[in-house]
Amino acid sequence: MRQPPATRATPTTPAAMLGDMQRLVVGDALSAGSRERLTGWLLACKTGDKRLRAGLPSDWRVGDKTGGGNNGTAQ
Repeated sequence: MRQPPATRATPTTPAAMLGDMQRLVVGDALSAGSRERLTGWLLACKTGDKRLRAGLPSDWRVGDKTGGGNNGTAQ
């Protein structure tokens, strides 16, 4: 799969972010308690309801951190 190159503005790639999330959320990079806390934060996030989650089946458990703020901005 072709990946966009990392740049100074975006110092990572989608594949690298996926690897990080796998290690943190389902892997053993964190203790069980820390994994549960992170998963809870991701699932509780509501700023992505009209973004990533909008295109997925409603019965999927989806956790995200969009970077959106209360003032309507997105990063």
